Amino acid sequence: MSSYRRRLLAKYKVTLEEYQKLVEIQGSKCAICDAIPKGSIHNPSGLCVDHNHTSGNVRSLLCSTCNTMIGMAKDNPFILRSAADYLEKDLYLISQIPVSRDSRLFIANL
Repeated sequence: MSSYRRRLLAKYKVTLEEYQKLVEIQGSKCAICDAIPKGSIHNPSGLCVDHNHTSGNVRSLLCSTCNTMIGMAKDNPFILRSAADYLEKDLYLISQIPVSRDSRLFIANL
């Protein structure tokens, strides 16, 4: 049994065949951003198993960037919605601060 197969089974209770079926269902794409990640010897699809850290239930497969984003937000939808709202506002508060031409902040006003 391969180390990846053992890890899938031990950590997520998912067989390699079930994992491969998820990859097929998702069209080899990340469930969030639709990227098709580059695989590796250890993980040919390049997709990470995303799971609920409380229940252990597998949700879907994500690229490593989206999986990291979810983890850094502590699986908290409020944090992720707040981040999306923040990005959509596209505020540049630094441009409202008066600075002199010799200041390091001058570049931010260009």
